[in-house]
Amino acid sequence: MTSLLELAERAEKVTGPDRELDIAIWRLVDPKAIEVEAQGRRPLPWLHRYTASLDAAMTLYVEVPERVPPNPRLATAEALRQRAGDL
Repeated sequence: MTSLLELAERAEKVTGPDRELDIAIWRLVDPKAIEVEAQGRRPLPWLHRYTASLDAAMTLYVEVPERVPPNPRLATAEALRQRAGDL
């Protein structure tokens, strides 16, 4: 299984929105993921677009810092590192 830190590294490296990365993040951080996938439903219509939206990236923070990177991918990476206890 991919770790939060591995996903953070991927988020820093992508140059634009990445749906596959969004799905990988969703699988790790949202308890509904297993249930939705077990039922054979596709998560895409309502899935957060962490790598495209700063608002979505902000939902990943355990505690929102005073300064958040303006780039959603960098904010996603930072939030994932925070969740992993690496900050």
